[in-house]
Amino acid sequence: MRLMLSHVFCWPEVRRGNERHIDSTGRYLNARGHDVVTLATTSGSTREERTASGRRVLVNTGWRT
Repeated sequence: MRLMLSHVFCWPEVRRGNERHIDSTGRYLNARGHDVVTLATTSGSTREERTASGRRVLVNTGWRT
């Protein structure tokens, strides 16, 4: 199953409750064979795509709907 988890901030830049929960939930789902992508924002000026614990993490300066 393909899943997207989103939060305004992302682990490890911010280490509070919801960021930890998103990270641990993503790792749990990924370990069970799901394709997990995490969406987050940053105060930086560039868009970033990285891999964390086998999951894609997309970080942008802001998302428009």
